[in-house]
Amino acid sequence: MRKLVAKVIMLIIAAALLTVGLKTGGFKDVKNRAAMVCFECIGIG
Repeated sequence: MRKLVAKVIMLIIAAALLTVGLKTGGFKDVKNRAAMVCFECIGIG
């Protein structure tokens, strides 16, 4: 039972952090950095 409670608490915390990241625009930073890495790998950027 304790493992189930711990899993549910972790899921709630993860959902809250995802929500905060999406609301603050964090996904844009991650997407831009990932795109730059890809461009550098293929020699464009």
